[in-house]
Amino acid sequence: MPKICPQCHKTYEAGKFCLDCGVPLVEQEIAQQPSNGGFNLNLGDANAISGGVNLSDNHSINTTSNVDSHNVITNNITQVERGKTPEELKHEKELAFREACLEAYSTGILTSENKRKLDDMQYRLGLDGSSASRILSEVSKRSERKSSSLSPVHQITFNNIKTAINNNRLDLVNRLMAQMKAMVQRYSVEEIQFTYYMLQAILHPQKCIEEYEKQPEDKYWQTFWSSIAYRRMGNIMQSELLVSDIGDKWFDTIPQENVFILATVNAIIDHDIETAKSLFDNINGDHSLYLSSLASCLYTLFYSDMLSSEQLKQMQKDGAFYMDNLFYGVIDKMSERKHSSKEVEVNHPDEGRSIKEEPQLNTEKDTELQNEEKANTKADDKPQSKYEEPHPQQNTSCIFDENILSKHKNKFGYLKKLSASEISELKQMLLSAPKDNYEAQFALGQLYLQEKLSAANQRLAYNTIKSASEHGVYEAGAYMAYFYLYGKVVKQDLDEAERRIKIDEDYKKNPIFIQMMIDLYAQKGNEMLADVWKTKLSKLKSE
Repeated sequence: MPKICPQCHKTYEAGKFCLDCGVPLVEQEIAQQPSNGGFNLNLGDANAISGGVNLSDNHSINTTSNVDSHNVITNNITQVERGKTPEELKHEKELAFREACLEAYSTGILTSENKRKLDDMQYRLGLDGSSASRILSEVSKRSERKSSSLSPVHQITFNNIKTAINNNRLDLVNRLMAQMKAMVQRYSVEEIQFTYYMLQAILHPQKCIEEYEKQPEDKYWQTFWSSIAYRRMGNIMQSELLVSDIGDKWFDTIPQENVFILATVNAIIDHDIETAKSLFDNINGDHSLYLSSLASCLYTLFYSDMLSSEQLKQMQKDGAFYMDNLFYGVIDKMSERKHSSKEVEVNHPDEGRSIKEEPQLNTEKDTELQNEEKANTKADDKPQSKYEEPHPQQNTSCIFDENILSKHKNKFGYLKKLSASEISELKQMLLSAPKDNYEAQFALGQLYLQEKLSAANQRLAYNTIKSASEHGVYEAGAYMAYFYLYGKVVKQDLDEAERRIKIDEDYKKNPIFIQMMIDLYAQKGNEMLADVWKTKLSKLKSE
């Protein structure tokens, strides 16, 4: 039966307390029940609760007794409760706030709007901050625990779906979509929500839109993937409105970099590659974990030529589902653009025509050209046509050289701060280094971080530096502190970061680690020690 708040008159289908003002709810029909044939009852004394109330038709009962302030309206009879202790009153407030928290987390993710409502309710209830934080934390953890409370059958089903996605088995995925939909309705599990709406938007965009319009909810991942579904169906306006919702409704509870990933995907769908790349360059790794594979896929679209063959193969494997089903038409488009760009680069300076457009030489001219090429043949006996650019492999900077690498290191064995051109040249050289040269791999990992702080670069840097540290490069073991200190790729662990820094005996002299120590103590809240390390860094720079 519907319930109503006697104070603000809002109605609810269930619950015990008003989510806005915290007042106990009453059943709507009872609250609106008319007076019974002129029968009137006014509050008498405090004995009313125990039945000591005088009733008479068309009479009023008035006394001068003190009236308890806690009244409950039931069947048009005002009863006076006994005086409640402060502990009981606080317990009532906590119950009301807990119920509101459960309602706010009903979709699995707390929206910014619901968070503001909870803060407002806490203020109006007069609930202390520590109690409110404790209740909110308990409800949040309860919501998170649901991810591990799937029934055994559903857990197996979900594992099968993830395996099918990884193997790009669309037949199996489509067969299990009905079970996925049931799981979305049954469990408030973020990973399940993400996976279901992702599959809908990529494989069945029209159904995704229909489901969103039929029953729109404040579900983060439904909104995220519905934006992509609208984009794929050509409704750019509605897609952009949902992009705004993603940025506004959850701005203080969900990583904002998710918005850049969403906008990048939408720009790619529009075949606006330049805009997509500029959006992607704003991503530095602070996005939701579930978007890692999509971020890796985007990186391979824009920067595949910057990866080694092994790295490219792994990242293509991770993002195969997105590449084959979401971006299947984009790859050819980007390949055409690159091919066209290369043709422009090799145009003849005088005639303005590419080699592809050159007419066939007649035999006489062909002979002249061959004689000229023979005369210009270099010591390696490899002819070079005047119409051809030098082969990239002839660039000696692409050949790994320990001496060149040493010039780019500081006296402590770590990579210096390099310019963009230096990064490009050194990276090409390091990618040609033997895979078992872990000093070179360590330098490559540092180079990834200098090149760009994107999610994919963070992951590449972590993998190469970790591999070098496991193969005896102690500087790499110390440099791993970066990932623990700033919470990149791994969970932030300040104690582990400090331990890693101190692996290097020269950490008190190395500006890289001194800066890390400044940030370490700043994050620990020890401003005094942070200032000490700032002073050390200033003295070091002045020397």
